[in-house]
Amino acid sequence: LDLESEVSDLKARLSEEQAQVDRNLARQGFEHGRALQEVDDQVASQVSDLEAIREQRSVALKREVVQTRQLVEDATTGAQRALENHVKEAKVVFNARLQREQARAECAVQAELQAVADAQRERQEWERKVAKIKADYKVHTVKSRTYVKSLDASRQKQLIDLWQST
Repeated sequence: LDLESEVSDLKARLSEEQAQVDRNLARQGFEHGRALQEVDDQVASQVSDLEAIREQRSVALKREVVQTRQLVEDATTGAQRALENHVKEAKVVFNARLQREQARAECAVQAELQAVADAQRERQEWERKVAKIKADYKVHTVKSRTYVKSLDASRQKQLIDLWQST
């Protein structure tokens, strides 16, 4: 009779502990899912921010190209009038100045193109970092779950009690 009572008590205790483990695993799964969602939200926000920066730089480059073209057109128009009004010597001076302006405009365009290339490299680097963070987090989640499952019941209980006390 005492043995049956003890077996019955142990079965009840086992059922309670299994239910507690199931609840803890469900809670942990929920928390991991929520943490993963937060990381995904952060990644999406960072990608959106990077896209906005890329768009701003693209608009700035287009604006600079339009301004540079306008400067070149203005210089060309002024050069044509000067060529009509000056002697041969004035033509030589003007051509030298026009070449300097074109070189300066080309330098400005090259600098803006380099800025765009730098922004693209920076965006790619951020995308690589985001992908690595996602992968690292998923690996951590899998490793944590596998580690806990590999422990004996008493050690699992200790960990569960530790998690519950926090």
